[in-house]
Amino acid sequence: MLFAAVTNGGADPWPAFLGRLAADCHADLAVLQVRRPGQRLLQWAAGAEIEVPDDAAVDRMRSGRVYSQVDFPSAALPALPLRALRWTLHGGATVLLAVQRRGEDFRAADGVPLVDLVPHFGTALTGWLNLSRERSRAGLDRQACADLGAGWIVFSAAGQVADMAPGLADRLAPLGVHLRADGWLHLPDPDAAQRLRRAVLTASAHPACIEVSRAPLVQIVVTAELPGGEEGVVGRVRHEVAARGLPLDRVMACFDLSRSEARLVLCLCDGLSLQQAAVQLDWTLETARSCSKRVFARMDESGQTGVIRRVLNSAVWLA
Repeated sequence: MLFAAVTNGGADPWPAFLGRLAADCHADLAVLQVRRPGQRLLQWAAGAEIEVPDDAAVDRMRSGRVYSQVDFPSAALPALPLRALRWTLHGGATVLLAVQRRGEDFRAADGVPLVDLVPHFGTALTGWLNLSRERSRAGLDRQACADLGAGWIVFSAAGQVADMAPGLADRLAPLGVHLRADGWLHLPDPDAAQRLRRAVLTASAHPACIEVSRAPLVQIVVTAELPGGEEGVVGRVRHEVAARGLPLDRVMACFDLSRSEARLVLCLCDGLSLQQAAVQLDWTLETARSCSKRVFARMDESGQTGVIRRVLNSAVWLA
């Protein structure tokens, strides 16, 4: 039950685990608390909201020992029947796992599930905390890739898609690239599809860069690698990200621009000429020219090229 909870891939396995523990112990409440130096308290509970030990009492508990309410190391004994465990983890984190009930005290058999956890719970929770940290970091990596229009695809030796970065399929679909039911990648250009297939088949000999689409721009760099220790072909994807899709307020704040100035800058970053931007914004060409001069002054750039380079190389793209 314990190791299934921490390895099942769910982000928060503890409510279900505590519900099962409370049932096995015939308790009204099961609670788990994790205290980490300099960080907020983590707490999960299942069952009724009744009294749990305070911090001072928990600090006086010995690690790895099951306490009842009568031998609890506190002047103020819990009013209700209690069984509690405390662990000290690597890095100074402390963990409290407790079950409590109304009415008569726990029988000896009721506490057995808690006692059985003593040799294993610290190891399991340490693993879960490490896994949660890695999941959080992976989530940040995925978000940064999505913001910059990047992702990855793992191809089988035959060229079918074996795996894909989470969320990449949804980002590619509006660009005309989607995963077919048979595992093949559909591309808007049949010639590009043939080039990609050849690149996958010959990746072991040399890498290749395939332009999947020119408008909007989608490119895949294909290399032979060992993802996850298994032989395969990896395609690193870069697709066009429209500057006009950026939150306008973020662009204004990042470069100290007015709303109209930010709108013009984003049009230029999407490859529009000044005249095309004027049409897009329903301005006259003279208005666009006047606004561009204000932009150059605000951003301390001498022309459109400098403005575009400044925006494209900035962190404004990151959520």
